[in-house]
Amino acid sequence: YLIKDFNISYAHSSSVLYHQTERNPSGDIYFKAFAPSYSPEKNNVHKSYKRGDTWNELAFNEAEAKKLGDYFQGRVFTTSDATEKSFVSNHKGAAILHMAMHANVDMENPQLSKLVYSAVSDSTFDNYLHSFEIYNMDINTQLTVLSACHTGAGSLANGEGVMSLARAFTYAGSRAVMMSHWQVADQSSNELMNAFDKHLSAGQSKSRALQLAKIDYLKTASPNKQHPFFWSAFVMIGDDQPISTTGDLPWHYLLIVVPGLYFIALMYAKVKKVVK
Repeated sequence: YLIKDFNISYAHSSSVLYHQTERNPSGDIYFKAFAPSYSPEKNNVHKSYKRGDTWNELAFNEAEAKKLGDYFQGRVFTTSDATEKSFVSNHKGAAILHMAMHANVDMENPQLSKLVYSAVSDSTFDNYLHSFEIYNMDINTQLTVLSACHTGAGSLANGEGVMSLARAFTYAGSRAVMMSHWQVADQSSNELMNAFDKHLSAGQSKSRALQLAKIDYLKTASPNKQHPFFWSAFVMIGDDQPISTTGDLPWHYLLIVVPGLYFIALMYAKVKKVVK
């Protein structure tokens, strides 16, 4: 596979890519992740193995969102907290937005394509975040991960490109978006995202982290799960720089910083003793 030798990223256009790299994204914390639930009786319903079309419960999206906490500091919204209202109220202030959920694409009217949040009764919010709503939001992130089906699909507009959910997040301000080209399997998406987050937290560029995640998946997946359907749908579009933030450092950085400070203090004490 090409991915074994090259890391690949895409751009909507050269002009859009230029504007993405010029943006100054916010990010007081590393991530905010949303993993909705689609039934009040989560443990007693039919599980869906794909993240689109039907709104059956997903078995692995919550674990995927929570695993981010092993590599970054942030906040996870699950079950009744992962609502459309919660996303609208809490999406700002993170370097990474991660959505592990169902999505539905309207090829005839891409403005009606939508992400599907937890099924709750609300007189204002309908549990669907549509493309036309995303276009009117301020989503100033370094990376938006759309871990759902068909998030890079849509109708082709002259002079604009593919009008997808990923395009909506780009327009709203995200410097980069991870999107999918077709239906994605729930379990393999969870495995891919876990590996991606590990490599991203190690300082890899976004496309390199995704490349390494796919290679990791191919090394461990059973033969019947190595078909490109299970791992090749996700691609990176937009600014490809590694993640940086003005917030707190991840825990593994402390393994470098703390010993370094201790060494400096020890050397200072020895020099001071010699001077005396």
